[in-house]
Amino acid sequence: MGVVYQAEFQYSKDGKELALTRTLPDGSQDTSPVNLKEISELEEICRDYKWNQSLDLSKQIGARLFSILNGDRQTLIRALEEADSYGECLQVILKDEGAPSNLPFELLYNIDFLVPSRIHLIRRVSDRGKKITSKTENRPLKILLMACSPQDVEPVLEFEKEEDTIFEVTKHLPVEIDVEDTGSLDGLGERLASNKYDVVHITGHADIDKKGEPFFLMEDEEGLLAQVTPSQLWKKLDLNLPRLVFLSGCRTGEAPEHVAAMSFAHHLVKGHVPIVLGWGLPVSDRGASFAAKKLYFELSRGENIPDALLRTRYELFEHYPDWSILRLFSDGTPLDVPLVKVGQMPRPKPRELQYTYLLSSQVKVLEKGFIGRRRQIQQGLRCLKRDTGKVGLLLHGTGGLGKSCLAGKFCERFKDHTLIVVHGDLNAYTFREALKDGFIRGNDAEGLKALEEKEEIPNIIRKLCPSAFQKRTYLILLDDFEKNIVRIKEGDLQICAEAVPIMEALLRYLSYSGKMTQLIITTRHPFSLTFEGKDLVKEKLESIGLTGVYKKSSKSNSSAK
Repeated sequence: MGVVYQAEFQYSKDGKELALTRTLPDGSQDTSPVNLKEISELEEICRDYKWNQSLDLSKQIGARLFSILNGDRQTLIRALEEADSYGECLQVILKDEGAPSNLPFELLYNIDFLVPSRIHLIRRVSDRGKKITSKTENRPLKILLMACSPQDVEPVLEFEKEEDTIFEVTKHLPVEIDVEDTGSLDGLGERLASNKYDVVHITGHADIDKKGEPFFLMEDEEGLLAQVTPSQLWKKLDLNLPRLVFLSGCRTGEAPEHVAAMSFAHHLVKGHVPIVLGWGLPVSDRGASFAAKKLYFELSRGENIPDALLRTRYELFEHYPDWSILRLFSDGTPLDVPLVKVGQMPRPKPRELQYTYLLSSQVKVLEKGFIGRRRQIQQGLRCLKRDTGKVGLLLHGTGGLGKSCLAGKFCERFKDHTLIVVHGDLNAYTFREALKDGFIRGNDAEGLKALEEKEEIPNIIRKLCPSAFQKRTYLILLDDFEKNIVRIKEGDLQICAEAVPIMEALLRYLSYSGKMTQLIITTRHPFSLTFEGKDLVKEKLESIGLTGVYKKSSKSNSSAK
């Protein structure tokens, strides 16, 4: 990639002397001693995170770092001039070993800050991937978003807003985005075991312990805190290594103040993840979300990683101080090759089609802005994905609590499933029409043929479950089911006569589909349906009760990940 300038710090064997070897664009090298006192002073200044909030102090640090890399032979200035003559940014490769390399070289300053506009700064962990021939894919960019928000960990991150923002900014671009909701290592592993992504984006809290070991605060199966090490995360990523991992958590790009200690991002690249982005200090929620939004916008339209990061950093520079703490770590894999081809035509997105169909079916859903139901989403997804004894979910609670919105979120997560929706009254006519509509949209000839048979709907359901419902993926949504419940005033809640046979058939036979087709019901009033002495509703549906959402105040402007 273009004009390259490489800098490598090397301590003497006794650690009393430090030298810097500069490799110039023409391949020649220049080695000179570095003043250890200057490095120590810079390290001391940077221990106080206030520099990130001070423009003047950032300029001072940046100028001193520029002077170190430039040397008395003006090598960096000459390299910049050469890059300018080609109309390119200069690629500065910093060998990422030892304490000096942890200094914030993203602040490089000479008349102006250079990294937001004239320099690609790359922290090279190894040369493992330098001979790899990267390929640009002629398909949409594939991203996996994963938020980690364990219970009782403060501050609570506004990850839903970040998710909505990324979906919105890439709405008209060729990108496919999946969301991993468990926030757990096992959940990530399940995704990567069967899916290949260009980018894995993990957002959450991260830190460094007293021993100098970096860790990420993820979740266990119950949503409780699980402290994850770089090696644990790498084992899951290795199931299907992405081209880029973005660790959007505090200090994921910062090396601890210990001998030979490495940052979380550095560890992952050592473990053969090609490229990792991390934050060198605590980062604001808004800064992190802004960076993700801009980065994925640029990558999805065919920009390579350094150019996308340059644009991202420039936009951050205009709005947030976090621009200087975003760090890129690499194993030498060529970075000038875009992940996906430029100029692709946008394609219909399953997620948006799901919401379009739900809205046209009179289901009151929110495509964005739905927050505060993480634990219910996790509970529901565990049931829909793993519990073979259940055929679906019963979402119940008083009006206005977001039952339909929660159902919509499940439909979004199962965006590859064809929806079969009945809003309100459930009877032979409404269900048959919903089936017909679903089979037409799913191009399911077998399902349509079954509907042509002159049989009662319960018998048709019984035949569909081991056939069409087993061969394809459907999600049956019965929304506002309270309209089918009678004797509410008497307190003896019962399903109306027209709905009973359909409900009975669904609850009895959907298990024959092998969880390829499942059921979601929203209702203000929980109910029961007894068959042969057993309550089918209790036995076959996971009950999720919704109450008022208690939202703690969130200082998103300043809260750090």
